[in-house]
Amino acid sequence: MKRTTNNPDYVLYGAAIIATLFGVLSVWDAGYAGAAAMGQLLPRQFISQTVFAVLGVIFGIGISKVSPKVWPKWAGWAMLASVLMLVAVLFVGNTINGATRWFKLGPFSFQPSELAKLVCVMYLSAGLAKLEPWKQPKIKNWAQRLDRVWLPKIKRGWPFIAVMFSVLLIEVEPDLATAMVIVAGSFLMLIVAGVSRKSLFTLAALGGAVVLMLVIKEPYRLERITNHTSRWSENKIESIGFQTTQSETALASGGVIGVGLGQGRAKHTLPEPTTDFILSTIGEEMGLLGSLFAIALLATISWRLYAQGMTRVSRYERLFMMGMACWISVQTVANVIMANGSVAAMGVPLPFFSAGGSSLLALWMGIGMAQSIITSPNIRLEEGAEPVNPEKAVISARTRAASIR
Repeated sequence: MKRTTNNPDYVLYGAAIIATLFGVLSVWDAGYAGAAAMGQLLPRQFISQTVFAVLGVIFGIGISKVSPKVWPKWAGWAMLASVLMLVAVLFVGNTINGATRWFKLGPFSFQPSELAKLVCVMYLSAGLAKLEPWKQPKIKNWAQRLDRVWLPKIKRGWPFIAVMFSVLLIEVEPDLATAMVIVAGSFLMLIVAGVSRKSLFTLAALGGAVVLMLVIKEPYRLERITNHTSRWSENKIESIGFQTTQSETALASGGVIGVGLGQGRAKHTLPEPTTDFILSTIGEEMGLLGSLFAIALLATISWRLYAQGMTRVSRYERLFMMGMACWISVQTVANVIMANGSVAAMGVPLPFFSAGGSSLLALWMGIGMAQSIITSPNIRLEEGAEPVNPEKAVISARTRAASIR
């Protein structure tokens, strides 16, 4: 079969670039009031976001030129490096508001947990792509069950176990919100990979129990959740419910077309208007239309990743593209329902929009990896595999699933 190079997905590139530019503008708009109060000409977050936006696009385009054959080969080393950074940040990282999540790099900072989101997608895709359907062995006693069932299943589940170890390190920072984004995205990837319902139910039950324990472990988490429904009461609206109620008020005040760029009040009242609650300023100043435009951009990115992933013959390529779509979708939904008050504040940034150079860099690296897959010949990546008809292979790939019973 003749190998040809496909064109990049320009819709994906376009949506990502527009979202990045819209995000930089939003960070400037949400941050200039605080900067002016401190006598600064430009918000520090705006400068950082602009620098990382340029670096991100350059990194993304550069990575898109790399052969996708290297991604599964580098996945293990990338996971090791990510885990080492997550461990190191706990000991030498910069602590802000009781959380140790950042490496201080001069005027900039780097958050390893943001890169971990991409690495977990990369590593889990590589691991799941190698799995073959599980064949239930015949067992006669507990020793055989241990040897023929439990130990092989632990080996098969190692990629997910490694990802959960990264999640544990992120939670220790503490950063439960980022940890839960990775968990949710990984769980969706297991569904895409064809993991059996029994295994999915077991993992969901176990995960739910662990999350409940982690919430109870930190009193402020439990208090935030239990008091969310009464956040508008007089004794909570100025304390534990402040951020959420201010965000809801801003979104409601914006109406359909908004109060006008620069005319919002949320950025004057919210503690960190350029990060987790940036949608509040967008919705207040640009209205429902502005919010829907931002969400539509992120939906387009996720849709293109999904659509392109479904056309890939290689199981790894398909899982990676789906994993990227899951990551961005889960994080977007989490941020939106937090900003509109559906759930308690949980510190999840809006992809491409919230201030955060590490997040923007990781997202663009993921876009670059996705484009390297899109532009590569649509054939199997497994060594020694014979060329196949892509159309027939895609049909069979959709019906074949690795089952972890």
